[in-house]
Amino acid sequence: MKYAIMSDIHSNLEALKATLKDVQSFKPDKILCLGDVVGYGAQPAEALELTRKAVEDSGGVCLAGNHDHAVVEMTDVTYFNAYAVAAVDYARAHLGQEALKYLAALPLVKEMGDFVLAHASLEIPERWDYIMNTSSAQPSLRKLKSSMLFIGHTHLPGVCREEKKWESVSEGRVELIPGEKIVVNVGSVGQPRDGRHEACWVLFDDKIGELYFRRVNYNVQKTQEKILKAGLPDVLAKRLSLGR
Repeated sequence: MKYAIMSDIHSNLEALKATLKDVQSFKPDKILCLGDVVGYGAQPAEALELTRKAVEDSGGVCLAGNHDHAVVEMTDVTYFNAYAVAAVDYARAHLGQEALKYLAALPLVKEMGDFVLAHASLEIPERWDYIMNTSSAQPSLRKLKSSMLFIGHTHLPGVCREEKKWESVSEGRVELIPGEKIVVNVGSVGQPRDGRHEACWVLFDDKIGELYFRRVNYNVQKTQEKILKAGLPDVLAKRLSLGR
């Protein structure tokens, strides 16, 4: 099957629409979302509705991220910075009860047969650990019973293989070795942090064992204008064009 795997949309409707248009050009069998649909951006309700429809129409799955759980008060926000807290409060105020119930019911981990999905890590998913290097990837690799783990959370696309250094991947094909355990960070649709502003998602074909990182341009300025008009912190708008 062909899977479109995305994460960290963060209420960025322009980036999401552009990403889904690119996704559909590949005709994936399922669309999978690794969480953090809301937070940071100005259109949490619209982004959640569109994500939910795309995932459910494909028979895919959506996970919960830490910002999703923060909005429904299922995780501690004391480690969030002030900008993130402001965005969480904004999202909570702009989501209806049905949307909040949907977020609260999302799973933290999903096994997909030959691979596993998580937002942050596999060791203790609800702790929202950051996998950013070889060392921090090892607990999840040890717990991984299948060969592949797909994550988001850091907004930094890349891969980590057993006992090998973390590899940043900006775009393009990644070689997969049959039987080798690997952690794949699919990057972020709505707020990339690898120095590029384009939305990032991953196409995975398990039949032929191929993995591609895709980058998609979108109207960053329009998104920034919406963030500022909503009264959210201006840093949340500025960072989008910087990819940080």
